[in-house]
Amino acid sequence: MDVWDAVTNGRYQPQVVANNVAQDKPKADSSDDDKKKFQYDLKARNILISSLGVNEYRSVSHCKTAKDPD
Repeated sequence: MDVWDAVTNGRYQPQVVANNVAQDKPKADSSDDDKKKFQYDLKARNILISSLGVNEYRSVSHCKTAKDPD
């Protein structure tokens, strides 16, 4: 279920709020929960990439998100 959440919600990026501005959390400050969520992203990506053929992989490997136009 958590891996599927990673697919539907997109890449997980932990953030902190300072002075009412959200910023990316430094890796050194990552909690165990942040690391778990990041691992779910990696598993989801691995599953999706493993299911692609060579031609499909070449056409999507440069995309940052699933919504990138090709």
